[in-house]
Amino acid sequence: DMMDCVLPSRSGRTGQAWTRRGQVNLRNARHQDDPRPLDEACTCPACTQYSRAYLHHVNRSQEIIASMLLTWHNLHYFQELMQGLRDAIREGRLAAFVAEFHALRAEGDIERVQALGLTTIVSEAPGSVWRSNWVSTVPPLHSR
Repeated sequence: DMMDCVLPSRSGRTGQAWTRRGQVNLRNARHQDDPRPLDEACTCPACTQYSRAYLHHVNRSQEIIASMLLTWHNLHYFQELMQGLRDAIREGRLAAFVAEFHALRAEGDIERVQALGLTTIVSEAPGSVWRSNWVSTVPPLHSR
């Protein structure tokens, strides 16, 4: 699907990570003390073993590990995206896949989601594109 595309590695070398919620620029100072993963639902080593703060640090320090981890993450992201597309086409649910893809990107990065008082719960629901559901963490008005 990706063939000889340079997008994952070029983006990784410049501190850009592709996520289900859009692009993340790890050069931005807002990631300096951020303990969260790049993408809460991603299973790649960059997301499961390193924080945004660490990735920001190694990127700003121009350590080669930054390019390696971000490229690894970006390749993993695009591989999952292409697999999801193939599965959706084969199962006749392409329109639902595309709608969910755009809805997640419209919500923006997880910072925006958390600002709205939401958190993610990973779900193994069949047919779910990214297997994440959002629930409110803001207590109901009557319990405040």
